[in-house]
Amino acid sequence: MLDLRLPIGVFFLIIGAILAVYGMTHPVMTPGVSLPVEPIYGGALVLFGGVMTLFGVRAGRTRQ
Repeated sequence: MLDLRLPIGVFFLIIGAILAVYGMTHPVMTPGVSLPVEPIYGGALVLFGGVMTLFGVRAGRTRQ
């Protein structure tokens, strides 16, 4: 049976990478914030997706 952490992790990796690349190529400064939000949030999603994917892969190895 497929562990849900694996597809969730891959999903967040893909969405985070798209958001980070888009934010770096189209910088928009949000009023009142001195940092571009999209690349930072995209990086956080990539980090979360990587952790979820890692946990999903590790769980799959220990069950077999």
